[in-house]
Amino acid sequence: MGAGLETILAGNWSVFVQYNYIGFGRRALVLTETIPAAAVLGPPTFTEIIREDIHVIKAGINYHFNWGGPVAASR
Repeated sequence: MGAGLETILAGNWSVFVQYNYIGFGRRALVLTETIPAAAVLGPPTFTEIIREDIHVIKAGINYHFNWGGPVAASR
């Protein structure tokens, strides 16, 4: 998911800004400790929620060469 904007400055120059979001979801990671006391008390467990997201912001300047554009006739 994302959005962007580009506008002409002058001549063949333009500037742009772009935002992209990439979400990989959430996961629960459960870790169980194995220690000698675990036989009496039960193994201690730890749960960690992992959320993986990427937010990218780009900005830049473009020059448009107009390659493949209309050709002016000359004599």
